[in-house]
Amino acid sequence: MEPAELAHGLFEVLATGAPALAADVVHEEFHNREAAVAPAACALPGPAGVLASGAWMRSAFSDLRFPVLGTARTRPPKVGHRGLG
Repeated sequence: MEPAELAHGLFEVLATGAPALAADVVHEEFHNREAAVAPAACALPGPAGVLASGAWMRSAFSDLRFPVLGTARTRPPKVGHRGLG
């Protein structure tokens, strides 16, 4: 999967809570650096923590979405700019 697809997938997981997609796009060693101010489950590594973070955000924002505001491509990484909608 391309970096941009991974990034889009991550935001889709946060917005929808799709566990199969989380398993596809989130590395097992992923850690949420902002979890110190979130529920404890958000600090879990890998897909479980991302799914917990998404559930927490969706509980606060009933129509959580992350529209793409722009993208940039450099070699090798790609960067996406998203807003909280």
